[in-house]
Amino acid sequence: MENLGKPGEGITPIGITQPFPLLSQKGVLALREEIFSQEVLNRCTYTSDLTPCLVRGMSCRPGFAPFNESLWTHPETLRAVSEAAGIELVPIMPYELGHVNVQLTDGANTLSKLGREPLRTGAPSVHRESVVPKIIPGVNNLPPLVSSTNSDTESEGEVDLPYTFLPQDQEVEPTIVESMTLAEQEPEPEKDEHKPVVGWHRDSYPWVCVVMLSDATTMQGGETALGCGDGTVRKVRGPEMGWAIMLQGRYIDHVALGAYGAPERVTMVTSYRAKDVMLKDESILTTIRPVTNLNELYYEWSTYRLDLLSERFKKKSDIFKRKRGDGQTQWGEEVVNKDEFKAWCKEQINYLQTTIDEIV
Repeated sequence: MENLGKPGEGITPIGITQPFPLLSQKGVLALREEIFSQEVLNRCTYTSDLTPCLVRGMSCRPGFAPFNESLWTHPETLRAVSEAAGIELVPIMPYELGHVNVQLTDGANTLSKLGREPLRTGAPSVHRESVVPKIIPGVNNLPPLVSSTNSDTESEGEVDLPYTFLPQDQEVEPTIVESMTLAEQEPEPEKDEHKPVVGWHRDSYPWVCVVMLSDATTMQGGETALGCGDGTVRKVRGPEMGWAIMLQGRYIDHVALGAYGAPERVTMVTSYRAKDVMLKDESILTTIRPVTNLNELYYEWSTYRLDLLSERFKKKSDIFKRKRGDGQTQWGEEVVNKDEFKAWCKEQINYLQTTIDEIV
């Protein structure tokens, strides 16, 4: 987070991880077979301005997508994602187990061809640069970035790229990313192939695991672009098939860039929060509300928030009880610091208010 110009933000110092192996080829194929079954596609396919094609909510009812549900709740999966993120994590809600983003370079009619086996191309690909769209406050639901210090570290495959905010009434024009200043860049007319898989946004939840479900052998582009605190953009190469990255996406502006040289780019995203209920949870529903069955969402949102608060209250009570011990401490000894406890209670009231405000 410090290298991205966001020191002190988020719940851990890690902003994004390097790709790591998560699924075997057999696991990827089994997952794809379930995702692209007619039952799942008929019930769980959505589209939005942010994401042209996605599949989500397949595990909101137990047993509807059993492999997906088992995968993301398995102890070994939780161990792997937690170790990568540097903090013990748990899935945010069943609805957010296995959100799928789909990019089809040959047109929307290719959706009917998706299945167990990834679509592959036999033709040689021509290298092209990914297009990084500009951020527009109010359009992408992003607050202005705060200027910060430049990052002096950069891993292989990353590039620092400038990006700026435009006035809200100015039309967005994607720009080809090259090693030049914004003033030198020539705007290129937007084409379907230049559209990002997912536009600029911050996630609704603290952490996400993004796993590649497509054959990336011939894929070019498809990186994740990160908005840094100093106004630059950093591109991070996407993982190969079965590999994943962890991203603290609630606190980082990011965009999934378009991929070339492959007929599809299919990624699966599962969202997490800290297992420790005493850590802050700044989840919202802004980006996912428009592409969700609201009856299912509000049930899961309400119960997860109430359960978290219940655990949090119990832990706070236990802290006070342990501090007092067996009651043999000196009479009148302070157990509850009034100012600290009042501030803590106000935080819980704000948490409950956010819970209410997100149900619209």
